[in-house]
Amino acid sequence: MAKRLPTAGKEVAVLGSGHLHDVDLKGLLARFDRVVLVDAVHPLEVRLRARLSSGRIVCLAADVSGIGAAQGLPDAIDTTGPAFERIRRADCVVSVNLMSQLVVVPVRRWAGLGLPDEAIIRAARSVLEAHLALLRSCRKALLISDAAHRFDGGAWEDLLLGTALPPPDEEWTWTLAPRGEEADGRIEERRVVGCVLS
Repeated sequence: MAKRLPTAGKEVAVLGSGHLHDVDLKGLLARFDRVVLVDAVHPLEVRLRARLSSGRIVCLAADVSGIGAAQGLPDAIDTTGPAFERIRRADCVVSVNLMSQLVVVPVRRWAGLGLPDEAIIRAARSVLEAHLALLRSCRKALLISDAAHRFDGGAWEDLLLGTALPPPDEEWTWTLAPRGEEADGRIEERRVVGCVLS
């Protein structure tokens, strides 16, 4: 997907930067003046790297799910506010293995409240659709996301709850858990898609 990035720009925002395992930070710094790493929590080593970067790497702590502090089902998904404004101002935005993860914790929380499955799925889909809408509202946006998974070569299960993605520009299979890595001995594979959204 790197070849689909602009060759140069002032600022790129990376959503779901985490420990930078899936982020070619060196490559981004070669193309952009500044890299804004966006995640709910930034690991210490990433914060230290940013501090030593002379302002070229910025850590922006933000929950981009749009749920906010709501514990129950959200009335609406809110993608406004300073963090979202900065994301939209960037020359390019890359969402990296984040989309399917946005709903994992909220779905567990909602299920623990005994809410109906249909209502939980509707709310989770609204989070996923809001993420796509956010990316589409940016100048240039790339989405890299796991879209499905399977165990031991079985049937693929949709991780995006039926959310419609554009046809992928690239698609590949990633072995998340090779045989022997998980306690139950199963092999887990993920289908990953890469899409240019704007």
